[in-house]
Amino acid sequence: CKIWHRTTPETDRLRIIVSSSTLHNAHLHKDYAAKSHYDLLTICGAGMRTARLNFQRDYKNCTIGMDISVLAGINDVRNGSPKMLKLEMQRWFEWIKIHEKENGLRHTIAFSELFRPPQYYWFRSDGPTPPNHMDRVQIIDGMNRVIREMNADFGKCTNPNGSL
Repeated sequence: CKIWHRTTPETDRLRIIVSSSTLHNAHLHKDYAAKSHYDLLTICGAGMRTARLNFQRDYKNCTIGMDISVLAGINDVRNGSPKMLKLEMQRWFEWIKIHEKENGLRHTIAFSELFRPPQYYWFRSDGPTPPNHMDRVQIIDGMNRVIREMNADFGKCTNPNGSL
């Protein structure tokens, strides 16, 4: 829906999308009409840590299973590293496991790979590299490798049917 409100469980699971400015206000487009409800937690300028901390604050009292999709990390490219991203993802997974155990719940979580925006990732087919271009190809590729590995290692959390 397009109305801000506190979450009210309509089903036995809560669908949540967490993002930085990448998806901020995407649901407000005049032609957008979701077929099902999901919570959209977006924070302009947020990196993985800020997204995680805000998610934890907002959902610490959740009493139903959560299916979480995270599209964050692009704001960490300038000053971050794959190692830093992995640490933040580990912290997120640890919190999920603790929340599941303390509340007798099952959650799923998956992280989307980072986009490759031209300001950081220049393809040869884009033409000559602009002057003063901040090449972050290795950092983005490294972060995306971490995201793929962490998603596979964590197995989309503990949901036995693998749904998200």
